[in-house]
Amino acid sequence: MKSIHLTGISLLVFIASARAQAPNALPGLRLWLDAQDNATVVQAAGRVVQWNDKSGNGFHATQDDTLRQPSLAGAAINGHAGVHFDGAAIFGSTDPNDDGLFLTGDPAHAAIPTLTVGRAYSIFMVSQYWGAIQGRTLQGLGSNWLMGNWNTYNGHYANGWVGGDPTNGPNVAGTNNPVSSYGSGSLSDTSFFVNGRSIGRGAFTGSPGTLALGTPLQLSGPNGYPEPSQADIGEVLVYNRLLGDNEARTINSYLANRWGLARPNGQHDATQTIRFTGADAGEGLDFQGNFIAAVNMAGPAVSIGNASFAPSTAPGANVTVGFQNTIGPGGWGAPNMGPSTDDQALNNVLNSINWTTDGNVNAVNATVNGLIPGHAYKVQLLTWEACCGNRHYGVEVNGDPVKYDFHEAEIQGQNAAGTATADNAGTAVVHSFIAGSNSMNFRLTGADTGGGDRNAILNGFTVEDLGVRGPVTTGVITTAADIKTAGTFLFALDFGNVGGPKTVNGLTFQPAEGSANTYVWAENTIAEYNAATSTGNAELDSVLKSIRWEGFQGEDDSVAVDLVGLTPGAIYELTLLFSDANAANRTFDINVEGEQILDDFKVGNVTGGDATKGAKVEYVFTAGDPELNILLNGGAVPNAAGLDRNPILSGATLRLVPEPGSVALTALAASALILRRRRK
Repeated sequence: MKSIHLTGISLLVFIASARAQAPNALPGLRLWLDAQDNATVVQAAGRVVQWNDKSGNGFHATQDDTLRQPSLAGAAINGHAGVHFDGAAIFGSTDPNDDGLFLTGDPAHAAIPTLTVGRAYSIFMVSQYWGAIQGRTLQGLGSNWLMGNWNTYNGHYANGWVGGDPTNGPNVAGTNNPVSSYGSGSLSDTSFFVNGRSIGRGAFTGSPGTLALGTPLQLSGPNGYPEPSQADIGEVLVYNRLLGDNEARTINSYLANRWGLARPNGQHDATQTIRFTGADAGEGLDFQGNFIAAVNMAGPAVSIGNASFAPSTAPGANVTVGFQNTIGPGGWGAPNMGPSTDDQALNNVLNSINWTTDGNVNAVNATVNGLIPGHAYKVQLLTWEACCGNRHYGVEVNGDPVKYDFHEAEIQGQNAAGTATADNAGTAVVHSFIAGSNSMNFRLTGADTGGGDRNAILNGFTVEDLGVRGPVTTGVITTAADIKTAGTFLFALDFGNVGGPKTVNGLTFQPAEGSANTYVWAENTIAEYNAATSTGNAELDSVLKSIRWEGFQGEDDSVAVDLVGLTPGAIYELTLLFSDANAANRTFDINVEGEQILDDFKVGNVTGGDATKGAKVEYVFTAGDPELNILLNGGAVPNAAGLDRNPILSGATLRLVPEPGSVALTALAASALILRRRRK
């Protein structure tokens, strides 16, 4: 079997901004292999002897055994070059040094230590199977760790299956079907994504250790596993930290665009983790707008942009802050966010903390009053880690577990000793929602998984009023007259895709799969999920009876839909259609463009539990860009006994709201246009 050994010297370069799409624009890049860059692929006699690392760290992939050397296929992956493994030559090797080659270092490069990857890590790989021999592509040699491909699946194993095996959300790899695999490993858990879409998360903590491409040896155990592959590998990226949600989206988009891959699921959740590098525009945080609360958790009053931070001892009449312990100004270290006035003020917020004891139920928390129902709000929870590279904790907003396990130190960055050291970077949890009441609250507490330091810390927070949003309404569907069918529709979609197009009162619903400018991410389809549905219109009944759904009851349960082709500045009405006869306690959130428009939505609450009826959600908004992101998310719903958190979706329409021609329409347009949608 052809294999490649990763070797080199370490050089960690922090880059202040993650705005660029190139992989080396994000700090913590340890390895970058790129088959499209022919200058990095060194060949001899038609075989690859070395694949050079573009990260600048010198971790070149090498192979001296001619029987194990792969080749370069010029048009393997959607017309792009890939390093080509044939999966057969492993058992033909006669080199007696092969048994220890990857454990002791390549004899030809003895002065260069082997690349060893521990936790935290974020690893991306573009690969595909091209033949019937379908084993491993990227694996660890000192432990049973693999990512990318295994046994006909796209999978990730880290001393336990994270995703990709038949018992945990199978994702069949097929042949000549390139994908971008993404594995992330924190102190306490591991996640796996394919083309940006969550495949699984588990409390497994295996480390990659020494890496190899392909199967390097015919021995098993610590010398590598004999599971060769006929595979092409296009690009490999290894980071020695967790990436924030915004950073992972950047890399997913970069790989998809570069390799012609399926459109990545952006997971535009209402809650995002980000890594920030300062207080100025473009550095990750938002200090421009209408702030109803801004609190420096253990420091004095300061101003950053439009946010006037009050000390937590006097946070303002509309804010109540609860905490247990304080480390005062300057006692938490010396952050260095930059030279600007706002950067210096941010340093003042970050050099002190409020904190709680390990896993204590009396967590850091706050309540903010004075919200206006119908307005959208953005909460920024700011942290800067000066101590503990293994700190992690859970984040709740309005009672919802929006981040089960926020590994703030592992996103910020660490040194080899596991201590957070990035003085010019911090992390934040950002949550956006449409208020249903006049108050909101958040809570930081020990995470739901053990290990490490679970003392929650908080440096500061802001709550920004983003302005009024168009109305969000729910309604019951008893007849076809209960849904709008007249007007100009960009989309009318049937997510069950049973029986072809269906026409309801002149509006034709197209199958969502394969429809132009429509992208859907959901594992499962049921054609007659709610057979009792009866609206008097057979075509509408067919739309409502079938569903797309997600089904592994985990943190990342979601049905995601992207619609492309909107006109920025135009007003639209989105209608989502549901029916549910089998799960009275099914509960999920509805997010549109990264804002939670409905919290803990239940179809049965709308229909009164009547299985013959359907439910609808209508939302009026102004398009801020040509793309609409919809996410039905069960993962942020509290995991109560008997609760089903698998989202479902039957149909959707997107209607252009007519130009205002009456007082009512003028008022509607004005409310929708007060503030256009803002993408996080």
